[in-house]
Amino acid sequence: MRDDFRVPGAEREERNIRVYRPSSPPTPVPLKDDALAPRKLIRTTMEDVLRRKAEGRLHINEKATATAISRKAVPVQTDEEFEYLNSLSLSKTPVAVKMVNGEVFEGWIEYIDKKFIRLTRLGKSNLFIYKHEIRYLVENPTPGDTSNPD
Repeated sequence: MRDDFRVPGAEREERNIRVYRPSSPPTPVPLKDDALAPRKLIRTTMEDVLRRKAEGRLHINEKATATAISRKAVPVQTDEEFEYLNSLSLSKTPVAVKMVNGEVFEGWIEYIDKKFIRLTRLGKSNLFIYKHEIRYLVENPTPGDTSNPD
């Protein structure tokens, strides 16, 4: 450093700095024998797992692994609706369809699709009815009987 850039009193500040120097090095923490072994980048074999378990170095939570394996995903759709409507269609069972707006239509199901059904009526025009507009559908063995099951 050049003398013309020195700040007066800087020498004193440098001398007053304390540096901590431990008298002895820290004692190392004892490691488990698993920590000293080189790490594997591949899965261990079943024999290795069983050997480690027998030696008491491996503890498996069998309850947690059993529930994870036995649990299956719930199906998104069971297709029970289609099976029921298809059986009504094949047997030409008379049905009464109550709509969301309160109207009731009677007839039998002639055709089924993903979004609608075709209701065939005697002496009247056939209807294509969207499924999302149906409040409920009742088997109606006696035409004209539209009693409310609610």
